[in-house]
Amino acid sequence: MSLPYPPTALRSTQDYAVIASGPEIFLYDPRTDKVAASSSNAGTGNTKHAGLIRFIAVSDDASLIATLGDDKPLKVWDVKKEGENLSLKLRSDRTVVKKGSDLCFGPDGSIILSDKVGDVYSYPLDPIPASAERPPQHALVSDPSQNPDATYLLGHVSMINAHLMSADGKRLITADRDEHIRLSRYPKGYVIDRYLFGSDGFVSALHIPRTHPNTLLAAGGEPFLNIFSLSPALASSPLLASIPIYPSILSHRRVRSHLRRHKPGSRKLKLEPAHEDVKEEDKAFYEAEDGYMLPAGQGVCVKKIWTLQVGEEVVVVFFSEGAASLHSFVLPKESEIQGSKPQVHTLAVDHPVIEFTNVPSTFAADHVNLFVSLDTAWGVLKKNPGPGTEGRQDVVEKQDLSEEEKESLRKVLVVVKVAKDGSLSLEQSPPTSLTSSFPTTTPSQISQANLYPLLGVLPRWPGYEEEEDAPNSSVPGGEPIPAPAAGPGAAYTNEELESMNTKQLGRLKASGVDVGAIMLRRKKEAKEENRRIQKEKEEKRKAKAAEWGAGSGQKKNEWRGERPAKKKKVADEETAGNE
Repeated sequence: MSLPYPPTALRSTQDYAVIASGPEIFLYDPRTDKVAASSSNAGTGNTKHAGLIRFIAVSDDASLIATLGDDKPLKVWDVKKEGENLSLKLRSDRTVVKKGSDLCFGPDGSIILSDKVGDVYSYPLDPIPASAERPPQHALVSDPSQNPDATYLLGHVSMINAHLMSADGKRLITADRDEHIRLSRYPKGYVIDRYLFGSDGFVSALHIPRTHPNTLLAAGGEPFLNIFSLSPALASSPLLASIPIYPSILSHRRVRSHLRRHKPGSRKLKLEPAHEDVKEEDKAFYEAEDGYMLPAGQGVCVKKIWTLQVGEEVVVVFFSEGAASLHSFVLPKESEIQGSKPQVHTLAVDHPVIEFTNVPSTFAADHVNLFVSLDTAWGVLKKNPGPGTEGRQDVVEKQDLSEEEKESLRKVLVVVKVAKDGSLSLEQSPPTSLTSSFPTTTPSQISQANLYPLLGVLPRWPGYEEEEDAPNSSVPGGEPIPAPAAGPGAAYTNEELESMNTKQLGRLKASGVDVGAIMLRRKKEAKEENRRIQKEKEEKRKAKAAEWGAGSGQKKNEWRGERPAKKKKVADEETAGNE
């Protein structure tokens, strides 16, 4: 039996939708309700990716598509519209140095790519001819500025999760695992305009509505979806509103991260206890087995935020990775956003959501349709991993599948209706001609596919983080350690700064907070301490050498750390002869 790959990336234009299923992409034409073109017949040579496609970017004029997958090749495609026909052709193919974390087109036609190490590059539309003096691979990994294939724009200390261009194309906005949202000039990314403060957790999704060019929507692992102003006039207080999203998401979580063993003596995170009315299956997100731990947070990781124009209303749609639900609310006008609390609508579905995009040509006065990709194998072929399992998920061993299960597993794409009041409802299934075009594979491969790459990476692990400073963490037997506030306007006493570790001070300094000479003094003290330790070791070595002096050869070997000299063996025959 073979099953279709669930779509892992979706994007739409006015004329077509791009759907990535497994290693291939497809162009869906709403006029014919069929697949107009696919990467399998988009040119000569290897037009397919070797693994799952994670990211799709479409140029503003819809004539170019860029794709990036787990295999790290960056492919660029030409889309041509000739009369009523759409065609797809591979334009270029190159391999990036590190795995990507986001992808978009720049205002100058370049391809902007961020990676999981925290660097952002600008790749030209067409590859630069290979040079005979190309730096070795290890040099490219250690120094991103040496990459001859791209222009290095900027870097963060931690993993960059999302980036996008401002509406005017003059600013590059980046978000990372350390709660930072940075506005940098483009293409001079080393010039930082400012930070948008107000996030208390990692930020994994960014979006600027076309109707609100000075408004940024951001969310990740914290309980709120934040709305920021990009206007320079509000640079000192850019946070306009925080929309609570936990009440809408928590009860629909299905996929969680794997468990890790608790390190003895490490800081133990104080997780929020499960409420009495929590379902038994939901307790896995609050409680870990003895000797194991869950990452910080509540297992929430907003993966995508998008806006739709429905009549005169602008509707925000978002979802959390691993949750079997889709959420939406009506975005107020820019002048009315400050302090607003719009109602969040929720549509529960049978399986975890992987991706969504609007169906082209379905914009009406009262609704818009969405393509929503689902992981139909969850709960049937795979489940959450148990204690001691290092994998992303456990495989459910099943010898036979019922006809009902087989039919359900094939429904990897559904259509959702978005009304102008923000409400969501399931519509009819997409055309069979579309889903039947998706590549297929074995149930075993489907059960092992990593469809939730962020859940095990972005939340912090207590005791596993270098110089950990996660919020609400505590030393065993001690009081909780609060995370430092951020912002250039934040004020700290000298005692508060002295109580922070080096990583916390570094973040404050990067945020514009004056940390004084504490870091410089600590570096000097660390060097002096290292010199003292080295001096003591040298004195002990000399003292030991003098003590042993010119002793026997065996003692000299022992002092040098060598094995004692072995005694010479005498053969039994020689011993017997001497006797």
